[in-house]
Order: sequence, then C-alpha cells, then structure tokens
Amino acid sequence: MENNEEMDKEVEKEDLTELHEKALKKYKTATDSWQTIFNNYRSDYKFANGDQWDSGVLKNRKINNRSALVYNKLPANIKFIVNNARSCTPEIKVHPIADGASKNTAKVLDGIIKSIQYKSNAKQAYVKALETAVIGGLGCFRVLVEDIDADNKREIVIKVVKDPTLLLIDP
Repeated sequence: MENNEEMDKEVEKEDLTELHEKALKKYKTATDSWQTIFNNYRSDYKFANGDQWDSGVLKNRKINNRSALVYNKLPANIKFIVNNARSCTPEIKVHPIADGASKNTAKVLDGIIKSIQYKSNAKQAYVKALETAVIGGLGCFRVLVEDIDADNKREIVIKVVKDPTLLLIDP
C-alpha cells in the first residue's frame, strides 16, 4: 500500500515538473514575442512625458553647457483625445441576432453588464486603456472573477491596468 502511494507521489512530481517546464517555455515565447512591442511602448511613453532627447546627445549638450529645451505638445493632444472619449465612453450592447435569441434576454444581459460596469467603475478602466493606447499603442483592462465573501460568492469585475507592459498576452 505504501509503495503505491510513493509511486503516485513520484508520478505527480513528474507531471508537475513537466507542467512547469511547459509553462516556462510558454512564458519565454510570450516575453520574446512581446519584447520589441513593450520596448517601443516604453520609449513612446517616455517621449510623451517629455523625455524627447537622445541620451547621448543630451549628455553631450549638458557637458558643453548647451540648453536642451523640450516644448512638449503631446500631452495636450493626448488629453483632447482621452477627454473626448471620457465624455462619451463606449458601452457594451447586447443584440438578439442568432436563432433563439430574444429581446428580453438581450435586455437582461444588458442589465447584468451595466451592473458589472457600474460596480467596477469600468469607465475608469476604459479611459485608462484608451490613454495608454494613445500614448504607446497598447491599452488594456482586466475582466476578473473575484470572491466577494466567505460564502464562496463570486462576481465579475473590470479592473484598470496602469501599465500594459506588465501583462503577457498569448502570442
């Protein structure tokens, strides 16, 4: 009996090791695939926030006591686009299209989605996703299922992602 339990544990360890190796390979593939895009995003983000001089040129100018002015016009343009979206945030709308779909079911689903968006303050997540997309071409938010109490009740929530380079998307 003890031999069987030891064998089960050994098989389980091998399965976990194999699973771990597979996960590491997928992680490496994802990081390699997104690295260039993330680097471009970070560069664009710095540029939009006023870091517009090449580091070598800036260092050379400082050594020679030359000015390195930045007249950054991007924040005003970014705010214009983001504020336009903030004033009329897009919403999810359910339409009864397929066979067996009804207007009543669509209305119920609309209500559920609106409730999730309201409780989650989803507008904030949508606007932040748009802002990061405008700045660097990447914008995202998270849709999660969270535990809300000890009775195993769960609810769907929409969360802000401040830095889209912290997420790895399946390539």
